[in-house]
Amino acid sequence: AFDAMLMMSCGVIAAAGLTLLTQAYRIAEASVVTPFEYTGMIWSVLYGWMFWRQWPDATAWGGIAIIIGSGLYILWRESRGRPETATTTKAE
Repeated sequence: AFDAMLMMSCGVIAAAGLTLLTQAYRIAEASVVTPFEYTGMIWSVLYGWMFWRQWPDATAWGGIAIIIGSGLYILWRESRGRPETATTTKAE
């Protein structure tokens, strides 16, 4: 019974989180919301260590760094704004 309650609460929490994430994508730009999804990697590492005493190897850390780094780069690039294109028209 205890395990069933844990599984049900995990399902409810996951459903609420995904619903809120979907709402965030509806309201804001994807380049702003996506970096918040990367916290899932942090939680995965913490849960893996807390529950199974497993730590990612060097290859996993490299992949995590590439994924997070690319997301942060995109966030930085998008926050700078795009240069305006100059369109001139002749007034006749």
